[in-house]
Amino acid sequence: IQRLLSTFLAIFYIALLSAQITINLDAGSRGPKIGNTHYGIFFEEINHAGDGGLYAELIHNRSFEDNQTWYDKWWPIGNTAATLVSEGLINKVQTRALKLTLTGAGSGVRNEGFWGINAVSGRTYKFSFWAKSDAGYNGTLTVGLQTEGGNSLGAESVNVNLNGEWTKITGEFTATGSNAVAWFSLTGSKAGE
Repeated sequence: IQRLLSTFLAIFYIALLSAQITINLDAGSRGPKIGNTHYGIFFEEINHAGDGGLYAELIHNRSFEDNQTWYDKWWPIGNTAATLVSEGLINKVQTRALKLTLTGAGSGVRNEGFWGINAVSGRTYKFSFWAKSDAGYNGTLTVGLQTEGGNSLGAESVNVNLNGEWTKITGEFTATGSNAVAWFSLTGSKAGE
């Protein structure tokens, strides 16, 4: 019986290998309906494969969505008071913004990026963000990169006249030094909110 079973399996296997495979396609039939909110099956965010990876964002937690109550990865400069707010936002999608109370020239915030920001001397960095000031702010905002110790690696100053309306601020600067773990910085020229 064992020899008969072995022979049968060998014949079955040889027949299976020589079988013709046929695929029939019917282009006139749509098949099952897929909902318009189905964008994919699965994406696992491991070690910033999305944010900071495929989506090459340099600012970590740029829209303050990583934590409901705290502004993760953002650090005050000087005696700046920083709080998350959820009222008076730019649109319905943006659920939080960072409110800063600047105490004087040079105060502001900085962001550590994703394990640092790779500053390369001579490279141009573009920036854009939205800002408003219900109390009014007429001064200069300086955007740049710096070492962890606070030394400048290039910056650009933008004159602003902010009021209760959201204003888009854009610009660019060229790095004056290299540092693989630089920080983003945003500072003001005077006290304000």
